[in-house]
Amino acid sequence: MNSPEAGPQSRLDAGQATMKGLFGVEFPIEPQPGEPHNAGDLNALLVEHAFLDSWARPGLDARTKSMVTMAMMIATGQPRELRAHVSGALALGIGKDEIVELLIHTLAYCGAPRAASAWVEVQKVFSR
Repeated sequence: MNSPEAGPQSRLDAGQATMKGLFGVEFPIEPQPGEPHNAGDLNALLVEHAFLDSWARPGLDARTKSMVTMAMMIATGQPRELRAHVSGALALGIGKDEIVELLIHTLAYCGAPRAASAWVEVQKVFSR
Protein backbone atom coordinates (compact mmCIF):
# COMPACT_ATOMS: atom_id res chain seq x y z
CA MET A 1 0.00 0.00 0.00
CA ASN A 2 1.06 3.55 -0.59
CA SER A 3 2.12 5.71 2.31
CA PRO A 4 -0.23 8.48 3.45
CA GLU A 5 2.24 10.97 1.96
CA ALA A 6 1.77 9.56 -1.53
CA GLY A 7 0.39 12.12 -3.94
CA PRO A 8 -3.02 11.88 -5.62
CA GLN A 9 -1.64 10.67 -8.95
CA SER A 10 0.45 7.92 -7.35
CA ARG A 11 -2.61 6.74 -5.36
CA LEU A 12 -4.65 6.68 -8.55
CA ASP A 13 -1.88 4.86 -10.44
CA ALA A 14 -1.59 2.30 -7.63
CA GLY A 15 -5.37 1.78 -7.58
CA GLN A 16 -5.45 1.34 -11.36
CA ALA A 17 -2.52 -1.09 -11.16
CA THR A 18 -4.35 -3.17 -8.54
CA MET A 19 -7.52 -3.23 -10.65
CA LYS A 20 -5.59 -4.17 -13.80
CA GLY A 21 -3.67 -6.87 -11.92
CA LEU A 22 -6.85 -8.41 -10.56
CA PHE A 23 -9.25 -8.10 -13.45
CA GLY A 24 -7.16 -7.12 -16.48
CA VAL A 25 -9.00 -3.81 -16.99
CA GLU A 26 -8.70 -0.19 -15.96
CA PHE A 27 -11.56 2.05 -14.92
CA PRO A 28 -11.95 5.15 -17.13
CA ILE A 29 -11.12 8.24 -15.08
CA GLU A 30 -11.64 11.13 -17.49
CA PRO A 31 -15.16 12.55 -17.64
CA GLN A 32 -17.22 11.25 -20.52
CA PRO A 33 -18.95 13.60 -22.98
CA GLY A 34 -21.73 15.48 -21.23
CA GLU A 35 -20.37 14.83 -17.72
CA PRO A 36 -19.18 17.71 -15.54
CA HIS A 37 -15.42 18.19 -15.11
CA ASN A 38 -15.47 16.90 -11.52
CA ALA A 39 -16.78 13.49 -12.66
CA GLY A 40 -13.10 12.61 -13.10
CA ASP A 41 -12.55 13.35 -9.40
CA LEU A 42 -15.38 10.96 -8.49
CA ASN A 43 -13.98 8.26 -10.78
CA ALA A 44 -10.50 8.64 -9.29
CA LEU A 45 -11.84 8.40 -5.74
CA LEU A 46 -13.82 5.28 -6.62
CA VAL A 47 -10.68 3.58 -7.96
CA GLU A 48 -8.48 4.72 -5.09
CA HIS A 49 -10.89 3.70 -2.36
CA ALA A 50 -12.04 0.39 -3.81
CA PHE A 51 -8.81 -0.85 -5.33
CA LEU A 52 -6.08 0.75 -3.25
CA ASP A 53 -7.67 1.21 0.17
CA SER A 54 -9.62 -2.08 0.07
CA TRP A 55 -8.59 -4.63 -2.60
CA ALA A 56 -4.86 -3.99 -2.09
CA ARG A 57 -5.05 -4.71 1.66
CA PRO A 58 -3.43 -8.00 2.70
CA GLY A 59 -6.01 -9.25 5.24
CA LEU A 60 -8.10 -11.30 2.78
CA ASP A 61 -7.02 -12.88 -0.48
CA ALA A 62 -8.45 -11.68 -3.79
CA ARG A 63 -10.56 -14.81 -4.23
CA THR A 64 -12.30 -14.27 -0.89
CA LYS A 65 -12.80 -10.57 -1.58
CA SER A 66 -14.29 -11.41 -4.97
CA MET A 67 -16.81 -13.87 -3.52
CA VAL A 68 -17.76 -11.44 -0.75
CA THR A 69 -18.10 -8.59 -3.24
CA MET A 70 -20.41 -10.60 -5.49
CA ALA A 71 -22.54 -11.53 -2.47
CA MET A 72 -22.78 -7.87 -1.46
CA MET A 73 -23.78 -6.85 -4.99
CA ILE A 74 -26.52 -9.50 -4.91
CA ALA A 75 -27.68 -8.45 -1.43
CA THR A 76 -27.86 -4.78 -2.35
CA GLY A 77 -29.34 -5.32 -5.81
CA GLN A 78 -26.56 -3.85 -7.93
CA PRO A 79 -26.84 -5.59 -11.34
CA ARG A 80 -24.23 -3.57 -13.25
CA GLU A 81 -21.66 -3.97 -10.51
CA LEU A 82 -22.53 -7.65 -10.13
CA ARG A 83 -21.84 -8.23 -13.84
CA ALA A 84 -18.50 -6.44 -13.54
CA HIS A 85 -17.50 -8.46 -10.49
CA VAL A 86 -18.62 -11.77 -12.02
CA SER A 87 -16.32 -10.99 -14.96
CA GLY A 88 -13.58 -10.19 -12.48
CA ALA A 89 -14.20 -13.41 -10.56
CA LEU A 90 -13.87 -15.44 -13.74
CA ALA A 91 -10.61 -13.60 -14.52
CA LEU A 92 -9.38 -14.56 -11.03
CA GLY A 93 -10.08 -18.23 -11.77
CA ILE A 94 -13.29 -18.58 -9.78
CA GLY A 95 -15.36 -21.22 -11.53
CA LYS A 96 -18.86 -20.80 -12.88
CA ASP A 97 -19.99 -23.64 -10.62
CA GLU A 98 -18.65 -21.73 -7.59
CA ILE A 99 -20.58 -18.63 -8.65
CA VAL A 100 -23.76 -20.71 -8.93
CA GLU A 101 -23.08 -22.08 -5.43
CA LEU A 102 -22.74 -18.49 -4.23
CA LEU A 103 -26.17 -17.75 -5.74
CA ILE A 104 -27.63 -20.78 -3.97
CA HIS A 105 -26.16 -19.52 -0.70
CA THR A 106 -27.47 -15.98 -1.23
CA LEU A 107 -30.91 -17.46 -1.90
CA ALA A 108 -31.05 -18.52 1.74
CA TYR A 109 -29.96 -15.14 3.12
CA CYS A 110 -31.13 -12.58 0.54
CA GLY A 111 -34.28 -14.25 -0.75
CA ALA A 112 -35.52 -15.65 -4.02
CA PRO A 113 -36.13 -12.31 -5.78
CA ARG A 114 -32.53 -11.14 -5.26
CA ALA A 115 -31.04 -14.52 -6.17
CA ALA A 116 -33.25 -14.87 -9.26
CA SER A 117 -32.46 -11.33 -10.44
CA ALA A 118 -28.77 -11.96 -9.85
CA TRP A 119 -28.94 -15.20 -11.82
CA VAL A 120 -30.24 -13.28 -14.86
CA GLU A 121 -27.23 -10.95 -14.64
CA VAL A 122 -24.75 -13.78 -14.08
CA GLN A 123 -26.13 -15.63 -17.13
CA LYS A 124 -25.39 -12.53 -19.23
CA VAL A 125 -21.73 -12.73 -18.20
CA PHE A 126 -21.56 -16.50 -18.63
CA SER A 127 -22.91 -16.22 -22.19
CA ARG A 128 -20.16 -13.83 -23.34
